[in-house]
Amino acid sequence: MRISRTAFDLLVGWPLPILVFGFVIEGNAQLIPLSDETVVNSYTTGQQTAPAIAADAAGNYIVVWESEASPASQTLAVRGQRFSATGTRLGNDFQVASSSNSDGLAPDVAMAPDGSFVVTWREVDDGSFPRIAARAFDSNGTARSEPA
Repeated sequence: MRISRTAFDLLVGWPLPILVFGFVIEGNAQLIPLSDETVVNSYTTGQQTAPAIAADAAGNYIVVWESEASPASQTLAVRGQRFSATGTRLGNDFQVASSSNSDGLAPDVAMAPDGSFVVTWREVDDGSFPRIAARAFDSNGTARSEPA
């Protein structure tokens, strides 16, 4: 199951805090709500925006988003939080990448049936064109690579 960032933005409608609606997939892809909502991010001082969600075959899921270091900062980071199929946090939220790009990182995530996942985002260095970066993680949330 995957909820696109656009669809999620329409569901949530506000950037702070990032809320996720948990679902379990049963049989013929019926979505069964786990709870009313879940606060994903633990850091809430700066803006938290552009969430993206992906799930594995067991219903475990990952949420990634843009995190602003502070309201006055131009520095953004891509952060992530893993959850079990029951909606329990798996570890703490973690930083995937950071950038001094004030145009946003626009993260996205895809998750394999085994729970491994890849996070992508956009970066702009001073005086250059945007580039797309990616980082792969295993099913335990351990990075397989440095940001590429």
